[in-house]
Amino acid sequence: IAIGSMLFDLLYWNFAFLRVSTGGLTAQAYGKADFAEAMKVFVRAVGIAAVSSLALIAIHRLFVGAAFLVVDSSEQVRDLASVYFNIRIWAAPATLSLMAFKGWFIGMQDSLSAMITDIVVNGVNIAGSIVLAMGLPSIGYEGMGFRGIAAGTVLAQYSGLLAALLLCAIRYRRQF
Repeated sequence: IAIGSMLFDLLYWNFAFLRVSTGGLTAQAYGKADFAEAMKVFVRAVGIAAVSSLALIAIHRLFVGAAFLVVDSSEQVRDLASVYFNIRIWAAPATLSLMAFKGWFIGMQDSLSAMITDIVVNGVNIAGSIVLAMGLPSIGYEGMGFRGIAAGTVLAQYSGLLAALLLCAIRYRRQF
């Protein structure tokens, strides 16, 4: 899991511009009270996130193969990290979109929505990963083992995306 997570850190670090540039451009539009431009920035950022995430999903096996050319690990660790990565990659659309949402929220001077989104992601990640990995024997669910941790992260990212969409719809419906 640690190696699989490290691979995602390496991968997603390259997309930090989605949060930073979206925040800066949105803040400029917000400062001019140009909410139409702020929305255009948001739409472009989410569009870039969507296209980029589809590209990442398309090349993820090549990325893992290339990463293990430089990451020293046993074959067993490599196999487990690859399984983890192959599950968690399906969160890429939500993860990259959340970067755009958080940048946009911050640019709109709404750090509360960004924080709520992060709390949802982290809370669901903790609970979801534990339940999906360990199961709930009382209801007959035995869990998925370490695969459940990756699945819990996927669930958490999409839960955060849903929270961001709801916050956006509630807080900004009148401005756009």
